[in-house]
Amino acid sequence: MDKNHVLKCIECNIKMDPDFIIYSCKACNGPLDIEYSHPIIGSFNSYNRESLGSLGEGQTPIVQLSKSANQFRVHSLFGKLEYFSPTASFKDRGSARLVQILKENGCVEFVEDSSGNAGASLAAYASRVGIKAHIFVSENAPKSKLLQIQSYGAIIHKICGSRNKVEREALSFVKKNNLIYASHSRSPYFLEGMKTFSYELINNFINLDKFPDHIVFPVGNGSLLIGVWKGLEELVALGELKKIPKLHCIQPELVMPVVNKFNNNEYIVSANETIASGASVEKPFRMNQIIDAIRCTDGGAIGVSEKDILNSYTHLSQVEGIFAEPTSALALAGTKLLVDSGVIAAADSVLIPITGIGLKQIELD
Repeated sequence: MDKNHVLKCIECNIKMDPDFIIYSCKACNGPLDIEYSHPIIGSFNSYNRESLGSLGEGQTPIVQLSKSANQFRVHSLFGKLEYFSPTASFKDRGSARLVQILKENGCVEFVEDSSGNAGASLAAYASRVGIKAHIFVSENAPKSKLLQIQSYGAIIHKICGSRNKVEREALSFVKKNNLIYASHSRSPYFLEGMKTFSYELINNFINLDKFPDHIVFPVGNGSLLIGVWKGLEELVALGELKKIPKLHCIQPELVMPVVNKFNNNEYIVSANETIASGASVEKPFRMNQIIDAIRCTDGGAIGVSEKDILNSYTHLSQVEGIFAEPTSALALAGTKLLVDSGVIAAADSVLIPITGIGLKQIELD
């Protein structure tokens, strides 16, 4: 691997040589981050749409959600349509980078666990470069997502139980078969791909009156929120951006570990399943990093009800003409609550990522 970076544990600060096989700190099992010897140059060069195995990810459009902005009484509201990505999900940004690293280092077979979107995305990019993919999913994952994973030729392992049990079974399979664990939630290389969302915002908003004051994210494992934070910090260091917007985390009330920890509340896992299946993560591996991103940008973290998620899902389709999956609707539901509570002011500009297309989850019961 190239030597323009090291792996650094965000918990104990130990540094290690680059290694695509390592997915947690050898000393404390904490999450790893990438630290470049030349941060700006290294990071901006980490993404190349013409690179090995690219499917044309990135460069997704921005649309104004004018009717929603008027209804919410906020200056402007924008949606970045990540469902224009090759597999109709924002996860393609991270998958492109991670699979590129795997292929360059001789990987021929890997294991991933996912609620659906990351599994489909990694399966697609694996197929593109000839890598065998094992995707572990919950047996309750949306059928449309399972069909998409299967269509790319990946081997699906259905697991009965929670999202965290799926992860444990995947790790057990990795150890038993001596395979590579290509985790979208743990790999620091996956996060590097997510930073491209930030880079694109400079061009997206160059002809508009103001850069967003807030970016509101639906959060499960938090890869997009963390990646965008890292990318925005680089843009500030480069002089391309004066100030980082406030970053907000939105989770379903039925599964909101980040919200509870951020607000110092006890978290009790609900026995009910949320309609926002992509955010159904009980113990995010990068929990502390998500909270750091929120606090460092003076953002917030709130939970939304299933009723509000469904209302926002319907609103996006019937008012804005955007057919998003329910997890994407979290961001709109959360935006309304943030406006109503005064966190987002009437003069502010807001951006929400539409993380996946509605075809990903047709079944809503």
